Amino acid sequence: MPRRTVLSVSQRSSFEALPVEPAELARHHALSDEDMAVVRKRRQPRNRLGFAVQLCLMRYPGRILRAGEKPPMEFLAFIADQVGCAVDDFANYAARDQTRREHVALLITQLGLQTFTREHFRSTLRWLVPIATENPKSVFLVGAVLNELRQQGVLHPPLAVVERIVYSATIWMGMARQSG
Repeated sequence: MPRRTVLSVSQRSSFEALPVEPAELARHHALSDEDMAVVRKRRQPRNRLGFAVQLCLMRYPGRILRAGEKPPMEFLAFIADQVGCAVDDFANYAARDQTRREHVALLITQLGLQTFTREHFRSTLRWLVPIATENPKSVFLVGAVLNELRQQGVLHPPLAVVERIVYSATIWMGMARQSG
């Protein structure tokens, strides 16, 4: 089955972009004393920085750091400054992919988050159908899904999965209108 997209390339880029403006970085990614205590438990500077990046991404926008992903320099610099590391330390983070996965698992537990499952797909779809009836604009619906998952403490899946949820909701909405 072909992949269903509901966003334009620029809309998709907008949703995937990490904050780089100082005010946005401060609002979403300032680390607390408790955060710093957990970050300091990592022995190597690269792991302290990588762990802090994972922590920040899980809180906002509500996802994990993807394998091989390099966040924007402004994002890394903001976090590195708080952690007391050099931005260049991030280049060596997760030289062992197992380190990244271990950090993800630890943070999911510590932050009380959940990974996205098929049941989340179904429940989010059911939740979205009535909203799509009121406002069927795809960009609005994608934003609504991401916000709802963040509020529920569910790490959001790749954007392609969110687009599939939105596409499915609009199909259901269309079928409901035809039968009603």
